[in-house]
Amino acid sequence: MAKKSTRGQSRQDKSRQNEKKDRTKRAINQWSQIGKTAQYLGRVSVREVLSHTFEGNSHAVQSYSENSYLFMTSDAEVARQREERFAFEPKISVVVAAYETPQERLMAMIESLYVQTYSNWEVIIVDASETNGVFQIIRMIQKKYPNLPIVYEHSKEDRGIASTFNMGLNRVESDYVAFVDHDDVLEPGALYEIVKLLNEESEADFIYTDEDMVSEDLNIYQRPCFKPDYNEELLNTNNYIGRLFVVKRELIETIGAFREEFEGAQDYDFVLRATEQARKICHIPKVLYHKRLKNVSATSNPVGKVKSAEVAAKALMQHFERIGTPCEVKMKLEQGYFRPIYKADKFKQLLVIISGAYFEETKQITELRKFGVEIWHMPEENSGQKYVFDRKYILMIEKAAFLPSKSALEEMMGILQRPDVGAVGTKSVNAKGKVVQNGLVYFENGLVCPAFAGLKKNYKGYQGRGELTQYVSGINLYCAMLKKEAFEMTGGFLWELPHRYRAMDLCLQMKKAGYKLVQDPYVIVEMEEPEQYSTIEENRARLILKERWESELKSPDPYYNMNFEKGNARYIVRQR
Repeated sequence: MAKKSTRGQSRQDKSRQNEKKDRTKRAINQWSQIGKTAQYLGRVSVREVLSHTFEGNSHAVQSYSENSYLFMTSDAEVARQREERFAFEPKISVVVAAYETPQERLMAMIESLYVQTYSNWEVIIVDASETNGVFQIIRMIQKKYPNLPIVYEHSKEDRGIASTFNMGLNRVESDYVAFVDHDDVLEPGALYEIVKLLNEESEADFIYTDEDMVSEDLNIYQRPCFKPDYNEELLNTNNYIGRLFVVKRELIETIGAFREEFEGAQDYDFVLRATEQARKICHIPKVLYHKRLKNVSATSNPVGKVKSAEVAAKALMQHFERIGTPCEVKMKLEQGYFRPIYKADKFKQLLVIISGAYFEETKQITELRKFGVEIWHMPEENSGQKYVFDRKYILMIEKAAFLPSKSALEEMMGILQRPDVGAVGTKSVNAKGKVVQNGLVYFENGLVCPAFAGLKKNYKGYQGRGELTQYVSGINLYCAMLKKEAFEMTGGFLWELPHRYRAMDLCLQMKKAGYKLVQDPYVIVEMEEPEQYSTIEENRARLILKERWESELKSPDPYYNMNFEKGNARYIVRQR
């Protein structure tokens, strides 16, 4: 058995000693803060507060604390990285906005830079403090590390984080810029991984990584944030990019610096503008940034959080205006999360196809016909036939599903107004209130799994992914709306495959044609339990899908994360 590194072992021991105590404290603090915020908003029921509070410590991440060292850079890997040289070794400027930073925190941040395995960097610290405490710490650090490439500048006044970051940007002369908070820490291989990617992807001008949170004493690593590859629709619901992100200076010169009028949500505004103009956005699925958990007393201002959320909503609205997408932004209970409502087309552009042997002219169907919706019934024996559609949108309904409401159909049609979106999927639940599927995830062996299957229908999921609109690799066709032009770019359904694989095959065809698939968990369709596959059927379907999409399946599902368990799509952190 391989020997664990001493660095990793010490992290593991400390985590196991403190995890239970910290988890209890965190749950109490979370209840307190959510209660205060709900009281301020005056718009949430006790049921919602309880649901939000006690879902926070999901089984998906509980095991991370004691095994976090396995997700980090080992001693052997640190030594190897120090010896490696790249053909392209750009200088990276790390910009830090400091304000009355305690000595031990600023020291920890700077020392996490000092031990970087990549050496061509500088740190620019802009100090907006009223005292000279940070300045004295910097002087002490320079004496301790005389060769440290550090640039210090003091701001005459504290105008906020956006202004402070901008002062740092004015001092940047290198081609790439990273932004780090003054009391957070980096993994030793953080900048190495950035430069490694730049050597592989020369056009990358916006790069972001995974992250986690660390206790104030830097002993307990928890709440990992394993992110998808660039997911524009998910970004339209929250700033999932977080830290660490690195931007090419040329891109910053194109979009402009941080905007002070978005103080409190300055990162979100900056990220939205940067991703709009970026040539290539890349994601490194490794925990390279540790965000320090702040003392509760310093972050328990519910009014301030709501104001920041309102500023973030303003930034998102301006984003939609810039890209020319008519949209209404609704704020969710959790500050910083949003629900975009896109303007829908007219119902007379919609065709509903209900498949299966049984068909009944319900009151809802009759009402939809009055709005100009065309309704077709496709018996099972005719499912393989090709049909000519003259409507812009096609709603596919399996025999087991119930028709969504008129408002739900409008929401789905609204999402399809986006030119790059080819289809919209819905969340399917059974009579017991359990999720049948909430999107599809594929794995390299050809396996296709329904997301969040078997969990409660109101389960918010990892990082809220169970209740946020987002791009996915596949949607189920129990109830899905397709854009006619996107469907016509495909070869149609591969009827020999069972439903889940047939759906993924069609989605991969749409993706190849340049379209995105959006999962809309707000449209919930109750249905009977889906068909069950035998092992023989499943293996055959996997092999066919893998053969048809060999190049695509060589890489992990871009909207999942390689750090999650394989073989299911519940977003559970995998054991290493």
